Amino acid sequence: MAIPAERTQVIRIGASATRYESWCERCLDQAEPQSIGVQWLRVEGDLPLAADGGLVSCRRGHRIAVRRSGRLTSAA
Repeated sequence: MAIPAERTQVIRIGASATRYESWCERCLDQAEPQSIGVQWLRVEGDLPLAADGGLVSCRRGHRIAVRRSGRLTSAA
């Protein structure tokens, strides 16, 4: 019997955004997410403008990638 692969979670933020907030999809997929409380499902943080991406974990340890959607470019 094959073990199902874990789905990769990604939070996408805009080119000039530094703050993000989202929900942990893996926690939401569980049978009774309301039993753990809404605050445990929430993920929030900061991504410096110099960074294109990073990693964050929800309070239950699920890993989530944070990716910058695009970059502003200056006209040369």
